[in-house]
Amino acid sequence: DIPTINGHASLKIPSGLQPGQILRIKGKGFPKLGKTSRGDQLVKIQVDVPKNLSKDEKRIIKEYYEIEKDKDIKFEKFED
Repeated sequence: DIPTINGHASLKIPSGLQPGQILRIKGKGFPKLGKTSRGDQLVKIQVDVPKNLSKDEKRIIKEYYEIEKDKDIKFEKFED
């Protein structure tokens, strides 16, 4: 759920979503002047990257890298 000015709204997260991308929740923004309808609320996507990973987390990321390494995905360097 995403907080809005009048409560909360559900937001579907599409696959392939990138950090900094903006999604729109229709009709959940500020009221339009002189009208009963509302504008849209924009949601900017932020990604928190952990500073410390467990051994299992590192293993999973390495497995993902091995699967995806031939695609156009940036894994400049991954260290243990």
